[in-house]
Amino acid sequence: MAFDEARNTLDWPHGVDGRGIVNQTVKDYQTGHLELKERQERYTQADKEDDKERLIVWAGTGVGEVGEITPAEEVVKQLEKEAIQALSTVEGYLQR
Repeated sequence: MAFDEARNTLDWPHGVDGRGIVNQTVKDYQTGHLELKERQERYTQADKEDDKERLIVWAGTGVGEVGEITPAEEVVKQLEKEAIQALSTVEGYLQR
């Protein structure tokens, strides 16, 4: 809720949420020392300044499964390889 409040994005449908890495925005929310308006102003300012200490950095539910840092080129090549394999597997199910 820390980021949703700071960004004023509280109108998500029930069951829809996201995860962000804990940073100063979350700490401000947790401590309760700042009023909502001030947290929103700080987030808006951080957005203007590209301040990563306050902006949301998304962290999906699978982030804990990351076992290595791989260059983007290798990731794309691996995805291409897996896509080709998957398409080859389902090819037999397609009617011609």
